[in-house]
Amino acid sequence: MSEIRTLRDRLGITEHEVDKDLFGISNISVNELSSLNRQVVPHNSTSFDNPNESLIDEIHHLKERIDEFASNEKNLIQINEELQQQIHELTHKDNDKDGTIITNSIHMEQINSLTKETEQLKKDYYDLQEKYNYDKHELHSIIEQLREDIVDLDKTKQLYIGINIRIFSQQCLEEYPYLPV
Repeated sequence: MSEIRTLRDRLGITEHEVDKDLFGISNISVNELSSLNRQVVPHNSTSFDNPNESLIDEIHHLKERIDEFASNEKNLIQINEELQQQIHELTHKDNDKDGTIITNSIHMEQINSLTKETEQLKKDYYDLQEKYNYDKHELHSIIEQLREDIVDLDKTKQLYIGINIRIFSQQCLEEYPYLPV
């Protein structure tokens, strides 16, 4: 009932308007309503007022009012159930939203973590790429130096061989002067 009262407060509807619009209930008491629905016979009439018929009409009218109240009660119960279901659904949606927010928060943390890790890996890759380029340049320099050293060694070797041949040929001439040169 507090949900209905809260709804009324939010909508700015008075209880009288809700009763009248939704349930057909007016502020007129049962006795007043009954007296309005009764046929008024003037007292100076010559017709005979039968009190039993008047009571039967009153009872019939009261039964109709009881049926109307029972119908209104069923409507109230149905409205209450619908409101309870809507409250449950809204609460469930809020819980789902909280779960979604928590899940999204976890995903965002994971995304941020992966983004940081990716940035670190990019930095490491860039550093390794620089080191590779430096080492590659150094190796090329060493290879060039080795090639120059090989050329120098070949020249030295040729010179040494030439000198050894001359020395050997001189020694041979000295030892074997009779050999043709």
